[in-house]
Amino acid sequence: MRPILALILFCPLFSSAQYEPPQKEEDHLRMEINNQIFRLLIPITVERFGGIGLQASYEHVIRKPFTFVIKGGPTFYAEDPDVFGINGRIAGEVRYYFNLFHRIKKDKTVKNFTAGYLSIEPFAVTGSYQFLRKGDIYEPPPESGAFINIGYQWQFKRSYANIFFGTRFPGKVYSESVDATDLLHAGLVIGKVF
Repeated sequence: MRPILALILFCPLFSSAQYEPPQKEEDHLRMEINNQIFRLLIPITVERFGGIGLQASYEHVIRKPFTFVIKGGPTFYAEDPDVFGINGRIAGEVRYYFNLFHRIKKDKTVKNFTAGYLSIEPFAVTGSYQFLRKGDIYEPPPESGAFINIGYQWQFKRSYANIFFGTRFPGKVYSESVDATDLLHAGLVIGKVF
């Protein structure tokens, strides 16, 4: 009886098949902030001539928590079932990450400015090339302006996501606009960091 009791008590101590719970995958560089960040983005925007685009983006640290972002590329859109168009866009953006230092203090992820931000975004849009399915082509004139945005961006390893909402900078556009899409814009951006 004693040998069986000894086996029951001491065998679990020498067993090699002990259970270890799976480790949660963690980004070891989650607190790293690079001074120069290059991204390839796919923005999906809701605004005048908004749609799905392909953009190259460069973000540079001015001084934490301020950065400068420049981005540009083509955007493809459909105004209605009969109209398809393409235009070029370029924008420069000054961002203020309002909760960056709070996230650092609380030991939360801040990789490449994973945080909420406020920004001023001057933009320029080339003349759009619209193709009507009936065969006519109409080219709206180029436009430019500025947006005031609030957003949140997130990066995990090499993946990037951003959600934002903004309104046109107050001025002449408010007295001339006839549609909310002339004044507001919102979007979701996904991308890869290089």
